[in-house]
Amino acid sequence: MQVDVAEMDKMVEQMMSRMLSKEFLSQPMRDMCSRYPTWLAANRDKITPAELANYEKQYGCFQVTTAIGNACTCMWNQLMRGCAYFGAENCC
Repeated sequence: MQVDVAEMDKMVEQMMSRMLSKEFLSQPMRDMCSRYPTWLAANRDKITPAELANYEKQYGCFQVTTAIGNACTCMWNQLMRGCAYFGAENCC
């Protein structure tokens, strides 16, 4: 069986676009924003300062991404494409 690379690339890109869509991610992102502060408060003394700093940075990323998603779908799409291309750790 021969695989059409261009067709496979197109299929993967479509799948990633759906997975990173505002419709797919906005509610989980809002949930994370509402639950993160409680989790941080409960676990602050159980983690290292470096881990705490990382979790606080992640929380900030969730807040920024959610605010962007609420403001403008096209900005959301650009952000998600950037995260997919550059890696989520470089987005915020």
